[in-house]
Amino acid sequence: MKTLLLILVALILGGVFNSFLLNVGMEVIPPPPGYDMNDPSELAKAMAVMEPKHFLFPFLAHALGTLVGVVFFTYFSKSNKLIFPLLIAGLYFAGGLYMVFILPAPLWFDLTDLTIAYFPMAFIGYKLVKRKV
Repeated sequence: MKTLLLILVALILGGVFNSFLLNVGMEVIPPPPGYDMNDPSELAKAMAVMEPKHFLFPFLAHALGTLVGVVFFTYFSKSNKLIFPLLIAGLYFAGGLYMVFILPAPLWFDLTDLTIAYFPMAFIGYKLVKRKV
């Protein structure tokens, strides 16, 4: 039961951090003018005019959100099994894969995001915590 609760809190923390970075990203690198990035249909339209710089913070949000969730779980869990951090990454990955199907992002971004932002970050987060504990 404790493991399930830790997984849930890890997902929430990672999601909050993800949202925080996306909001910061829109302040640091403003979206293309004339698009409401909070409206899914407007966001989909904006993808056609976005430059590579606009994808930096979404990638960081996905990667670091996963990392934060896994670090939290690994630090507070008594389990030494990598399977739980990979499960957390898998749930985030499922969300990323869903976004690939609903948003017309460039293929280079989708491939980079899906291959680097989730499972590698889970492994790194797990190893960082286990090295210190």
